[in-house]
Amino acid sequence: MFQHQSITDTEIEEALTLLNLNKSPDIFGISTENLLYGGQSLICHLKELLVSTFRLCYILDEQRLGKVIPLFKNKESGKDSKNYHGITITPTLSKLIEAVLKIRINPDIIKYQNPLHRCFTRRTAPLNCSVIIEEFHKKCVELNDQTIITMHDEKSAFDAVKHAGLLRRLYQMKIQNNLF
Repeated sequence: MFQHQSITDTEIEEALTLLNLNKSPDIFGISTENLLYGGQSLICHLKELLVSTFRLCYILDEQRLGKVIPLFKNKESGKDSKNYHGITITPTLSKLIEAVLKIRINPDIIKYQNPLHRCFTRRTAPLNCSVIIEEFHKKCVELNDQTIITMHDEKSAFDAVKHAGLLRRLYQMKIQNNLF
């Protein structure tokens, strides 16, 4: 039988520090602060829950639910629905699972990441990206090459991520499957 890599208390504690604070609670009324300040007893229970989730390769349907909130874009009239966009508040436990996975796979992703790609690199700022784009554009002008630059909102991009494609890419990168 396939054995998953065991989850440690340290991984859970580190994952909790990656979660954003001062955000709305999820549909169960749980916020990041609830998990972060729940103490060692809660970490033991979270560990058992995550170990079971990984061992069974199953995420409960309830952990896939989200609360959609209309957010005003600060444009024109608040009475026009076109001036709102929806955000989804996902379950805090799901965010914890994502954070544990990020801790596990990020070192492997960094190995394969193009040095010019800055989106998921820790402690990098958009300013770094703008410098790279500016230098790239200058070089293209010098060489009389056409410059095509495309950008997208990373947070919005992952709202519609195709998980099968993401998992296939991880497999192609030879990232070990026993991590998740």
